[in-house]
Amino acid sequence: MCLEGDIASSVGKLFRDVLEECYGKTIIEALNFQFKWETGLDIFAALWENPHLFYEGLKRILGDGADVVLKMFAEKIGGDFEKLIKLMESENEGSKEKIRGIFRQIFK
Repeated sequence: MCLEGDIASSVGKLFRDVLEECYGKTIIEALNFQFKWETGLDIFAALWENPHLFYEGLKRILGDGADVVLKMFAEKIGGDFEKLIKLMESENEGSKEKIRGIFRQIFK
């Protein structure tokens, strides 16, 4: 059985890999710096801790590119892109738990 921290770490690593595929390795630190500056959270941790803040921050930084990256991420996890976005757009705690449930199923 995986611990929550292990799952969160796996989710962050996979998202890092997707960002690297899209933008290259050197830009990742700049994206993370900008995200931390705007939100106070590490971009990779935010995906688990606060998916709504993660999505909003990613959209501000990458614009339409955020959906491209998230579509690739959804494909990698075998998830439904539209459902993932709908859950990330919601600020309610239930949506966050649904996203975590998806990640738990994938990274168990």
